[in-house]
Amino acid sequence: MLLSMMKMENPKLVDNDFFPLLMQSSDNLQETLSYLTDIVVMQNEVKENTQPLNLYKYIEKAYSSIKSQFTSTNAKIHNRVNKKLFVKAIPAYLESIILNFLTNSIKYRSDDRNPVIFIESEENPYYIVFCIKDNGLGIDLEKHGNKLFGMYKTFHNKDDARGIGLFITKNQIEALGGKVEVESEVNKGTTFKIYLKNATV
Repeated sequence: MLLSMMKMENPKLVDNDFFPLLMQSSDNLQETLSYLTDIVVMQNEVKENTQPLNLYKYIEKAYSSIKSQFTSTNAKIHNRVNKKLFVKAIPAYLESIILNFLTNSIKYRSDDRNPVIFIESEENPYYIVFCIKDNGLGIDLEKHGNKLFGMYKTFHNKDDARGIGLFITKNQIEALGGKVEVESEVNKGTTFKIYLKNATV
C-alpha cells in the first residue's frame, strides 16, 4: 500500500530502475504471507469439517475434472484403489491433494514415453495409504529430497513450475493428521505414498 501511495505521489519513481524490483519483492512477500495464512487456516478448519469420504470416488472425480489433460498427453490412469475404503478428510482438501499429484504426474512426464499412472491402496487400523506411481522424469532425492516439499522449490526446467503445489499439499495432508512419503528415480518415475486417517477407526 505504501509503495502504491509513493507511486501516486511521485510518478517519476517508476522510471527508477530499482522501483520495479521493489514492487516485485512486495508482491512476492504478499503472496508468501497469503500462502502461510492459508496454512494456519487449514489447522483450524480440520477439527470441525472432516467427514468419511470414499477415496475411490474422489480419485475418479479428480480424474474426470482433468480428463482433457490425460487425453492431450496420451496419458493413462489405473485406479486400483479399493472401492470400499473411506478416509477422514475435508472434501475440498482431498480433491486438491489428488488433483495436485495427478497434474504433477502429467506436468513432469517424460518426453520418451507416454505417461502412465497407477493408484493403489492398502489399509491398516490407523491409516488408509494410497500410492500414486508415475513413469515420469523422476527426482534426484539425494540432491533434492530434503527440500522437496519446500515453498518455491522446483526441480525441473518447466516454465509453469512455481514450487507451491507440493508445499500446500503436504500441509493439507498433515492438517488432516496424515503424512506423505516419496520414492523416486531419475528418468524412471516417482511414487508418492499418502497416509490419511482411516474413517472406520
